Amino acid sequence: AMGNIGRVCAEILAPRYRRTILIGSNKPGSLARLAAFAGKIPNAVISTDLAGVRKGDVVLAALNAVNAPLAADQFAHNAIVCDLSVPASVQPGAAAARPDLLIIKGGIVSLPFGEDMEIAGFPLPPGQTYACMAEAMLLGFEGIRDATFTGSLTADLVVRVAAMAARHGFELADYKRSCVLGYEPKADACVI
Repeated sequence: AMGNIGRVCAEILAPRYRRTILIGSNKPGSLARLAAFAGKIPNAVISTDLAGVRKGDVVLAALNAVNAPLAADQFAHNAIVCDLSVPASVQPGAAAARPDLLIIKGGIVSLPFGEDMEIAGFPLPPGQTYACMAEAMLLGFEGIRDATFTGSLTADLVVRVAAMAARHGFELADYKRSCVLGYEPKADACVI
């Protein structure tokens, strides 16, 4: 929860849930940083134990790990899982092992006219690109050439990029439209 993306997602999403479980690493000082941040998040509890993932109806994974530490059996029944991590934090085969889960690969955007970027090493279908690439395109379209969008991510910047995306016809990839985050009655807990 203390990475740049996880922190901002928690700030944006937490008000929509009855409880937010913030999970951090076991690195020295992590618990203290989590505690300080939790004071800014409504109804937040903190942990450094990945077992807390099982307590979330909605799980947003924004991990900095190369070993995909989240296994299929770590999630609650019928959980919604959005994996924003690159490389992925959810182990391959989790969707097949747990058909009750809605697993969403985050950070993929549909281009306005289905353009085919075809960039070697980025195996996405035609008409899709990664969110970071889409953000760079949007900044160019908007003529933003200052340092506003460099450094730490903020909730305000995320809202601004979303508005730019809407103006230029960028959307979440089609398969994400089934995601109900924020549109259904409040779930019991969100894990970030």
